Amino acid sequence: RALSGGSNDAPERACRPFDARRDGFVMGEGAALLVLERADLAAARGATPYAEVLGYGATSDAHHMVQPRPDGVEASRSVSIALADAGVEAGEIDYVNAHASSTPIGDVAESRALALALGEGVGKVPVSGTKALYGHPLGASGAIEAAICALVIRDGWAPPSVNLRDVDERIEPFLPFLVRPPEGLPGRYRRVLSTSFGFGGLNAALVLGSADE
Repeated sequence: RALSGGSNDAPERACRPFDARRDGFVMGEGAALLVLERADLAAARGATPYAEVLGYGATSDAHHMVQPRPDGVEASRSVSIALADAGVEAGEIDYVNAHASSTPIGDVAESRALALALGEGVGKVPVSGTKALYGHPLGASGAIEAAICALVIRDGWAPPSVNLRDVDERIEPFLPFLVRPPEGLPGRYRRVLSTSFGFGGLNAALVLGSADE
């Protein structure tokens, strides 16, 4: 199943990334605008940057039109490419905003991908899936989640995976540090990772960093 159908009586709880009861993604609408500017030009006009784009990576599964590769290998490689492009070690990532679309197969595959890419330190990295707040706006989700990551860096607060109650037992061993509701997680977030995994096996990862460093 791709689309959720089990929570029509309570749509605000239908999207539940990483939860054992999730049954598919919930279509959403939304948009985000990110203005990219050279650091020297921003400084010259007195602008205060939210974050700095450090690195980007992309791969393709070529596995299935709508399902991710179950072992997460190519999704993991997109993260590794982004980290290398950013000049950042896996252990330096302070937060992950996961693609986490609330599909039964996709969330498990992503948990494996993140565990592969982040290695032994994955248990120390807070991870959340924010689509529970706004659904899955498809092509807009990457921009929205990049904006969320910029706010995480600026505000020092990581949002929880809303609607997460019972973590899927297939996911918990790979992602033991999920940010749970109702509270988020305050902290100093200097380098953050955002993942976006789309139909057709398209995988993308973005590393953002503090503009103060």
